[in-house]
Amino acid sequence: HTRGTNSNLFTAKLSTATPIMEANGGEGASSYAKEHRIVEDYLRANCDGNYCILRPNMFMQVLTAGSFLGINIPHVDKDEGELQATHPMANCKVSMIDCVDVASVAAHILSSANPNEQYGNNVYELTGPSAIGIREEIASAISNELKRPLEIENISLESALESNGIPSAAAKGLQPFLDTLGAYDRVTSQVEQLLGRPARSIHDFVRDEKWAI
Repeated sequence: HTRGTNSNLFTAKLSTATPIMEANGGEGASSYAKEHRIVEDYLRANCDGNYCILRPNMFMQVLTAGSFLGINIPHVDKDEGELQATHPMANCKVSMIDCVDVASVAAHILSSANPNEQYGNNVYELTGPSAIGIREEIASAISNELKRPLEIENISLESALESNGIPSAAAKGLQPFLDTLGAYDRVTSQVEQLLGRPARSIHDFVRDEKWAI
């Protein structure tokens, strides 16, 4: 995301989560992180004062159906009874963030009068308001929305991939990334500091999604 400021351009670079970037002695937890590192290093070397970096944690949006990290609930259309689902990160607690907050932070920075002076060269670690467990808090939030009990059990990454039509061999490359992300429970207040309001909670997200799974 870039905007013009007089004769200069100011860039807000959207990267990935800080632990992903810093894993393996700064080499990153995946090739995905290395690509972000190349761009970050370029900005530091060539755009002094004219950039900032946004490093959000896992997006809440990945929980919606349609990917191997989505919470797909079979038989949700039935009228009664306990619902069951599976997820490869069910045992993890992650301070995940709503994309709405990330977009709002970028818009706030880029629309400010002097982003170079206020935000230049800064790295912002963006998280949700708390570390939430998929088996606990997320299951509870969805259950409250659906008005039915929901249990989410942990499954292997290989099983999650195969159930979404992805070869299980892909797990070898994805596992280090998800292991690092799944341990990212640190909470920052930078969303609130920048926007003047708390980061959106999982209850806000589930409510607004209408949880149309």
